[in-house]
This record gives sequence, structure tokens and C-alpha cells, in this order.
Amino acid sequence: MLPFIYCVVSLFLFTSTNANKLFPPGISTTSDDCSSKESMISIGICSRYVHQSAVYLSETYSGSFQSSLANVTKLCDSIENCSEKSNCRDVRKTGKMYKEKCDENEMVLYKMKDCLRSFYYEVYSGATNCTKLYNYTSSDMNTRKNAFTSGKECFLSFTNLWCSPESNKYLKQSYDKLVNYLTIDNDGPDQCNSLYDELNSYQCIGYQYAVSFLERELEKAKLMKKPYEKNETEPMLEETRKCYRKYCKYTYEQYEYLNKLSEDIVNYNSDYPLAPKTLSEFDRCIEYILQNIDADKYKCIRKTPQKSGTVDENAPTVKLTGFLRDKECMKLVMTQECWMSLTIFEEGWEATRHQMKTLWKELIDE
Repeated sequence: MLPFIYCVVSLFLFTSTNANKLFPPGISTTSDDCSSKESMISIGICSRYVHQSAVYLSETYSGSFQSSLANVTKLCDSIENCSEKSNCRDVRKTGKMYKEKCDENEMVLYKMKDCLRSFYYEVYSGATNCTKLYNYTSSDMNTRKNAFTSGKECFLSFTNLWCSPESNKYLKQSYDKLVNYLTIDNDGPDQCNSLYDELNSYQCIGYQYAVSFLERELEKAKLMKKPYEKNETEPMLEETRKCYRKYCKYTYEQYEYLNKLSEDIVNYNSDYPLAPKTLSEFDRCIEYILQNIDADKYKCIRKTPQKSGTVDENAPTVKLTGFLRDKECMKLVMTQECWMSLTIFEEGWEATRHQMKTLWKELIDE
């Protein structure tokens, strides 16, 4: 019996090594309902299907598409069927995990992920009339499933025109499987990394394209030194955030990308009237101080509350009295807060003093 177990474990280890980038790690050989030995034997028996699938997938990625694709589809089902025969709960769970990863690789090979992204963009844009008749993106799973069932013809009319032959072949043989992945939530330990989570996150693709367009418009405004006039930007960014919040697949970095774009637009629009080209180091320091300085930190600064209607109502309290009239006070604050050299300060002092008197004349009581 021991030589047999040794062979089984060796096969399992060989399989795990060769399937490294194609299948997920995390095999458990501990079950509440059976021994470690029984778990390892069950895993070893089924691992031949995982290994063979990895081999076929490698061949397919290297170019032997048609010869291996049918075998991959068949072996994905074999992985689950084999693990389901085990008496060990963890083995059955592991089999489902491998089956899902195998199904995901199958979708990649059939270019189904790209097809689905295109379809969700079509739903977002409303370019195809029939997509307006079905709620393909409903948060209610039954409603969504009914949409893909009742609206199957609409869905396939789009894929026939815009998706690859491989994708359409996949849909002919596996449409129900795709619908299950789109409408059955994964509440297991791999939540947020499941195929369900990834496929449904594509529903935000339309918002992502819209945000990319707005980002390009901002870059264009900067290059042409013109104001950025897309007033719909902030509402669009907020709609994108709302979409992201529905799907846990989206990361902190993706939210930060939206926040940074919003911040860049605000900064550009605030800079433009003052300096359409580039703010000098002196001007950037003054701007920073007016917006952010802790006035209580320096005795020479006194705060003057903003007068209604003189500047943007949402602007913070303006710290001007004393500071803008007192060269020595400005020198002290600017050299400490902005690490500015005395040379740069002296060069910018007269021009900036005149500029600030003009811009804030209603706030400076000379």
C-alpha cells in the first residue's frame, strides 16, 4: 500500500508543479470527514486530469489551438466529476476550485472574456436596441438570469457580429455554463477572486472607457493650454465608483486612479486662470500657503475670513492679512514651508506682490 501512496503523492506534486501558472495553489489534504491518507489518494487519482489539462493548455497557448481545445473542455468536466466521487469534503471542494480555474482558462482560449467585455460596453452605450429590453446587469440574480435566458437571441445577435468565431463556438456548446457563472454568486473562501466576480466586474467597462476619454481630454487641454470644460467629469467619476462598489474585484489602486484624475482636474482648473502655462516655484509656494498653512504656527500671520462673493464659495479661509504685506513674514513662512532658497524668494517677491494685490484687491484693505 505504501508504494501506491508514494506514487499518488509523487503524481500530485508533479501535477502541481507543471500546472503552476494555470491552476490555483492551496490543495488541502485534511478533511473533517476522512483521513489524510484517503484525501491524498483521492487527490492523486484526480490529479491526472489536472495535469493533462495543464499539458493541453500549454500546447494551446503555444499555438496548437484546434488540436487541444476540445480536450481541454472535456477534461474540465472530468476534474469535477472525479472529485465529486470522493468521500472527502475538502477533495470535492478542491475539485470545484480546479474546475472553475479550468473553465476560466477555457474562456480565455475561446476569447470569451473579450467578447463579454464588448457586450457589456454595448449594454452601457445602448447602441443595440434590443439590449435595452433586458436587464443584463440587474443586481437581482433571478432578474439577470431571466435576461440572459429571454434575451439569449439578442445576446447572440451581438456576438455573431462582433465576437470571434472561437467565442461563438464556445457559446453554442457552453451558453448555460456562462450564464451560471454570471448569475450564481460565489460565497466560498475564494470570494472576490472567483470567476463570477471577474466576469461581473466587466459591467463597469463602459464607465472605464468614458473615464479614459475624459482623461485624454484633460491631457489635450494641457497640451493646448486651454481650459478643461468637461463638466460631466465628476458625475462620471462618481458613477464609476458606484459601479466599482458593486463588485469586490476592484482594488484600492483603481479607486485611487479615479481620485487622482479628479484631483488633477481640480488643480488644473484652479491653476489655469492664474497661470495658463506653468506656475513658478514662488507661485506654487504661495498657492500652497494660501490653501494649507496653519496660521497659528506663525505669529506674523493673521487670518482674514473670506468675503462673500469675492472668490469661490467653497474655498477655505484666506490667510492674507499681515502675510502679504510683510516681506519678512513671507520670507520666513515660504523658506520654511516650501524649502525655498533666499535667491528664488527675492526674485519672485516684487512681481508676486503686485500680482496678489491685483487678484485679491477686495480682500486686502490697503
